[in-house]
Amino acid sequence: MNVFKVLAARKRFPEEMSSALIGWFLHPNSEHGLGRAFLSRFVNALEMTGSDLAQQLKILSDNEILCNLEEDVGTSQIDIILFLGDFVLAIENKIHDEAIAFGQLQKEYDGLLQKFPDKTVVLVYLVPYIGGCADTEYNSFVKYVKPPHSSILLTWAVTISGIIHDILHESSANKSLVPQRTSVILQMLHEFIIDRFRGYDFMHRIKKSGEYLRLSYAELKNKDYGFVGVENGMSGLLKLSKEAIQSRLFPFDTVKVNIFWISLNEFLVTVKRKFSENTNFQSTQHQISRGSSSPGYMGKFNAASIYEMVCTQKNARFYIGIKGGERALLDMERHEIDNMSHKQVTTGEQPNSQWISGERFRQIYENKFPERKLP
Repeated sequence: MNVFKVLAARKRFPEEMSSALIGWFLHPNSEHGLGRAFLSRFVNALEMTGSDLAQQLKILSDNEILCNLEEDVGTSQIDIILFLGDFVLAIENKIHDEAIAFGQLQKEYDGLLQKFPDKTVVLVYLVPYIGGCADTEYNSFVKYVKPPHSSILLTWAVTISGIIHDILHESSANKSLVPQRTSVILQMLHEFIIDRFRGYDFMHRIKKSGEYLRLSYAELKNKDYGFVGVENGMSGLLKLSKEAIQSRLFPFDTVKVNIFWISLNEFLVTVKRKFSENTNFQSTQHQISRGSSSPGYMGKFNAASIYEMVCTQKNARFYIGIKGGERALLDMERHEIDNMSHKQVTTGEQPNSQWISGERFRQIYENKFPERKLP
């Protein structure tokens, strides 16, 4: 049993908790019993910044090292901050890609310089892994950092898990190095990081693959609400033949078991379209005004499903109806796109200027979510 995975079950693990964990391990006076083992390794990871932080740490006593969470710096709040003599070590922590906000580092850096004008600032951007939005945010910020201040991009996947691995490896040879309770916590945390902060999926673990209620397409049409399990999700459904859909029994439940389970409404709309005369989603329809009941009209889908359609059916001419058209989509924040109401999709010709092409939707979506880009 992993307590971190239990806490993250059916809901995202709170970022604040992960910040509290790191702050606890970094402070040498915490009751973890590691002393400076974690802190010294973390500071060593900052060597490439060129700061003298490691030298400063050597002359400080444990009581002179202060740690705080959610430090208010006027323009923003810092997740974790350590006061190390002449240095301020500030850590902006992210464990979910969705939490990455563009321009945040610049605000925090400016706030740190204003609040601690007599200190040397080392700003750490701690993210799940290298790539995607984290790189974009950091690369746009780092050019503003001027000596003697410095910054660095570190990851949970490499830096934090690496520190934990090293400590556990050394403790296996020297049992007195790490208290047993702390060793257990470190082992669970390491597993949790490697699994990208995902919790236990109780439905998946309790119900083996053959124990879900399995229904045919005809039976699913009589259901009002639920989720349908399809291998590889929407992209997998789009690749299934009409015959395969008619002969297959699909797992069904009232909860979404994992990312490959599709809402019943989206499943039925997609299958209905596949069962129409043109199963490849091609259409030669005349221009339609609002995507109402045209033969080219496919239904309403969320942004992620539309992106999968566009990527997996590259020969189809998709158009997506969005109020305000392309300009509105460009102006949307990431969370707005993920949470926006289901959008209409049609094939054939562009109904009007508020419908954007599937290819343009794909380009904008990948620019907003580079980490989700499909091959």
